[in-house]
Amino acid sequence: MNKPDDTAPHDTASLDTLFRQFEERYQGETSEVRALSCKMQDVMGVTEAVLVELDNRPWWKRVWHRLSGRTHQLERLNYRNQLKLQQSSLLLITAIARQNRMIMDGLRLTLDKLERVENDARYLREAVMRAEDRRLRRAARWAPVVAPFKRCWAWLRAQVHSH
Repeated sequence: MNKPDDTAPHDTASLDTLFRQFEERYQGETSEVRALSCKMQDVMGVTEAVLVELDNRPWWKRVWHRLSGRTHQLERLNYRNQLKLQQSSLLLITAIARQNRMIMDGLRLTLDKLERVENDARYLREAVMRAEDRRLRRAARWAPVVAPFKRCWAWLRAQVHSH
């Protein structure tokens, strides 16, 4: 009588596992973005200190540092830091793009879960409707048999409740 239904609820364990894996990956990506940002801030601080040292020197120190090679050393350090900043910014952009793709994957997972919940709700609604239809059919089928006993049952109920 009951045939298998294609809209039966599905096992959501695999979807829950995917959500856990997504959360772990997202945490890893977030920490990588945070680490790259901190690294860039450190390099920017060193670069700023180098530029301050190059700019805020009296004339005689500028001459002495130029003769001793200190100025060229600071300039090379500044160039290296600029290259590190460019490289870090590219890595940061890549990490943010990966993080955005992960967010899209998370939204896709959420939509899949919502679709499964909707299918489960539809299945339950149909099951309840079928059960109610069966109950109404049984009630209609048994109504002629039950009708003569209704007065008797009402009298018995009244007797039980009166004591």
